[in-house]
Amino acid sequence: MTKSNNSLKKNIVILWHQRGKLANQLWNFMSAYAYCLEKGYELKNYCFYEYGRFFSIPVGNTLVNWLYFKTFPFYRSLLPKRQSHYWRQRTSEASAFIGDSVYSYTFVWPMEKIHKSRIIRGYPHVHYLPPTQESEPVLKRLEQDSGKTIYFYGWLFRNPVGLQKYRQNILSYFQPVDRVQAKVQQFIRSLRSRYRNLVGVHIRQTDYRKFEAGRYYVSPQETAIFARQYLQHSKKAQSNTCFVICSDEDVNLQCFGDLNVVHHYGNVIKDLFVLASTDAILGSNSSYGALASWYGNIPHIIMLKEGIDWNYYKDKHKYFENKYNTVVHF
Repeated sequence: MTKSNNSLKKNIVILWHQRGKLANQLWNFMSAYAYCLEKGYELKNYCFYEYGRFFSIPVGNTLVNWLYFKTFPFYRSLLPKRQSHYWRQRTSEASAFIGDSVYSYTFVWPMEKIHKSRIIRGYPHVHYLPPTQESEPVLKRLEQDSGKTIYFYGWLFRNPVGLQKYRQNILSYFQPVDRVQAKVQQFIRSLRSRYRNLVGVHIRQTDYRKFEAGRYYVSPQETAIFARQYLQHSKKAQSNTCFVICSDEDVNLQCFGDLNVVHHYGNVIKDLFVLASTDAILGSNSSYGALASWYGNIPHIIMLKEGIDWNYYKDKHKYFENKYNTVVHF
């Protein structure tokens, strides 16, 4: 890509994600990265400290790296260690809250005061970036002025056209570190040696039981029913198909009866890439399952309390913007 003289002067800094979890942070991060590829800008994400150790993405600022990225594991060490999958998830959320509080008060707040005129807001509405949409007036003004840095604040920067146009660049840039890739590949390779078809199953439990009065919560028992329906509609042989379950809580596999099932007890990063390595995802209505679908370029079948519209999915074999994935901002 040939960069203009003006583009050489520009840095995009993602200043704040508004306490978003992994999937919404990555949707935001990848969309901004596609924008920077389109414009020839440099990108730095100063608020990716919770997950930075799982990727080989440069921080771009030594002080920010030492103050927030390097110290984040310390916050985890302050919390009691529990053995169950449920408590590991809760510990991660608690340490993220501590890290976010420190970062927002010591860095975001001062930067907002100092660089107020150079901050672009990515909330409460979706802010589409080039090449999906021409730059909005305020962003265009900052692109054209002599200032070196533009700050993105918010979790709703999106760039679906850019994600498609620069897919291979994004996949390369946002690959997990070698140790994570190796464990995911080993796990998937073992299953591939025994089964022809792998179906990722994402069951979001902890917060979905209460969120929107449980509207999006689908229990393991209901998931088992949908798994059997999947075999029926896809015409996949039960003996050659394995359902790979990823969840934020432990799942009692007995409710799946004689289906081939395995529970992947990984962290949020490993689960994401395990799901992406399957042939299709049967999942909760969430941005996490949608992101795994994008990574793997595989369909994401949404489990709803009222049932699954199987006709909608019969010709879907790759990633697509799913109309039933209503909690996702594409």
